[in-house]
Amino acid sequence: MPYTEAVLAEIQRCGDIVPLSVFHGVDREINFSGFRIPKEAIITPNLDSVLSDNKEFPDHYIFDPGRFLDEGGKFRYRQHSIPFSIGKKRVCLGESLAKAEMFLFLTAMLQRFSFLPEEKKPPSTEPIFGLTRSPKRFKFRVISAL
Repeated sequence: MPYTEAVLAEIQRCGDIVPLSVFHGVDREINFSGFRIPKEAIITPNLDSVLSDNKEFPDHYIFDPGRFLDEGGKFRYRQHSIPFSIGKKRVCLGESLAKAEMFLFLTAMLQRFSFLPEEKKPPSTEPIFGLTRSPKRFKFRVISAL
């Protein structure tokens, strides 16, 4: 089960469907990393810059669930894995429910079906950019495992 959690965490890191978080207002002047952010400024957190930071996730362009496992094979929480946004008041309130539902859905599907690419090669991981980041269309086969 820890590997399944790691796969889901890596899917969320690589998938990064909302690269920019929602706009936030600054209620007081802030100095951050040598920059002055004035009161009432509007900022937009760039979540993609964290999820694809090569310092935190070496070879970030490669799908590797192992980056979420410790030496003993147990799931390891990564502070820089922020697919549900960041901040005490900004993070998605349904994060824990969403993670539980994704885990249950994925494990139920993998127990009942095999998912195979229609072609001999896996689908492209190159995204389509827009307000959100979406995968390119691809076809696959679903085979019952029961």
